[in-house]
Amino acid sequence: MERTTTTNSKQTAKALRFGLHLLALICLLVAAIALATVSGGLWPFDPRFSALITGAGLAMLAIAWWPAALAFAVISALLPRALWRLAFWPLAVSVMMAIHWGFGTALGFMPLGALGLAGALKLYTIPTAVPILFGSALREGLA
Repeated sequence: MERTTTTNSKQTAKALRFGLHLLALICLLVAAIALATVSGGLWPFDPRFSALITGAGLAMLAIAWWPAALAFAVISALLPRALWRLAFWPLAVSVMMAIHWGFGTALGFMPLGALGLAGALKLYTIPTAVPILFGSALREGLA
């Protein structure tokens, strides 16, 4: 009886952690839509148009930088602790800014100097968090 209770509590904790990851992914997408609306001047607020613009922007970044996004998801899935995966996020944003500095203009992105630190952080903070959180959710769901 004791073993069954322990197994059930572990499964419940695993499902809760996975659910929290999915909720965080949804919150990231909502934050991306809000950021696109505010910084893109998409007023008056039209949720469908803002979601469309956000989706297009995330798709463009995913197409341009898919090897980095895949690497971030894999690294995140391999890290054994959630705190380590969270600490990986600022490093990944820095890596994306470095990649942008080196190859961004060749792909049609604005030069990093013209974009500025605040613009680069707006550009890469949420799109870098998505594959990291996705890899973390995979880790929690499969572990």
